Amino acid sequence: MQHANNFPLKSRLWWATLAGALFLAGVGVGIADFTSDHSERALPGVHVGRHSVAGMTREEITQMVKNTYSAAQVTVQIAGKTTTVPLSQTGARVNAEATADAALAGSGTVNAALHSLFMPTVIPAVVSTDSSAFNTFTDTVNKLTGSAPTQGSVVVAADGNSLISSPATAGRGASDTELKDAINAAAQDLSSTTVNVHEAHVDPRITTEEAEQAAQAANELVSAAVEIVTPKETITASPADKVKWVTVKENNGTLDAQLNIAEINKWIDGVFQTANRNPINGINNVDAAGQFIALARPAKPGVTLTNEEAVRAQILKAIQSSTAAKATLTFDEVPAGFDSRVVPAGPERFAHQARPGEKWVDVNLTDSTLTAYVGHEVAYGPILINHGGVGHETVTGTFHVYLKYDKQDMGCTADWPYCERDVPWVSYWHGSYALHGAPWVKEFGIGTDESSHGCINIPVPDSQWLWKWAEMGTTVVTHY
Repeated sequence: MQHANNFPLKSRLWWATLAGALFLAGVGVGIADFTSDHSERALPGVHVGRHSVAGMTREEITQMVKNTYSAAQVTVQIAGKTTTVPLSQTGARVNAEATADAALAGSGTVNAALHSLFMPTVIPAVVSTDSSAFNTFTDTVNKLTGSAPTQGSVVVAADGNSLISSPATAGRGASDTELKDAINAAAQDLSSTTVNVHEAHVDPRITTEEAEQAAQAANELVSAAVEIVTPKETITASPADKVKWVTVKENNGTLDAQLNIAEINKWIDGVFQTANRNPINGINNVDAAGQFIALARPAKPGVTLTNEEAVRAQILKAIQSSTAAKATLTFDEVPAGFDSRVVPAGPERFAHQARPGEKWVDVNLTDSTLTAYVGHEVAYGPILINHGGVGHETVTGTFHVYLKYDKQDMGCTADWPYCERDVPWVSYWHGSYALHGAPWVKEFGIGTDESSHGCINIPVPDSQWLWKWAEMGTTVVTHY
């Protein structure tokens, strides 16, 4: 018998080739099946950062990346102090979908499948940087030094009527590069990290000059006049109103002034609310049988605006183009009705039991009316008036006119919080309390009545009549 080693060389090579071919054929069939099974799943050995995603679908990888990113934290140590914040608040942004696509690259191919059997593959998460969020994170870190740089900014002036710059200063803090490298590494690994950064001199991102330019741009955005003509008056937006219409924010290291549309609409809505008014019924005094005795309070018609949205659009368009705007509200008047109030039919219904022929003035603070009487007969009125508001309530009681001026400045000293020049037809009846005309008042009666500092505000024509009629010593009764 011949030994195998005595086989001819040609025969041995043939058998080896056949055996290798059979082995490769078997492996090839396995790899093909394996490749087909993983065409939509991550191959073995594939990691995203420090996390295995082997066998996961695109949706599963995406969700894992989002969850891990949300849970990761960054701890920064500087100047002997520490702060810990979520990775998501450092400015590092992870694109979960793009990361999943990178993890699945090669799935379904023979070469990638063969490689995955012997060599692990680490895919870093796909990361970008949100500059604004990173700058906020940097400011948080720098504050730990106790001498962080101050960014130039835009603030409201002390008088509330304009926006001004707040100066920038240099300080101490962390290197932007060092911080950014640390958070990007943590984001790519999808892991929490602790980093000790070096304290160094740091210049402000926003200079004083840049803040001055931003303040000027912000003021110019709302420099044009804005007026709305209502049924009662023309309302002009004040500088203090306009300051609220601009927002100045840092955007990628620069200050950006933009219109705050929400605040503009808030001002417009306030004008509409002032102009719209429900009708307020008048009151008739009647006896127990329902028979009319006298008018107690005049009716006050209501107002319904009819072109609010057109006015809003006109105002917004003008402001956005930095042009002056004057829009007029149109309206329908809503009639008011009358309610009945049962009162005694005799003289006991009056707040003052006057002598026959005695002049006296009835000021009803509940109805916000004034009526002039001679005895118990109406000489004038009732008319709608305004009286003292909260903290400045009108005193009640029976008084007498003791001092009169055809016109007088009121307030206008350091002791008074207001100043009105040339107030007409003034009749004092108790201390500094007076009956007088109020040319600055646009509406009288319930709804706007609690608006004075205690005096009785009267429409100017009515106050003139009353001033001429009421002599010194005329009784004035104020009551609820």
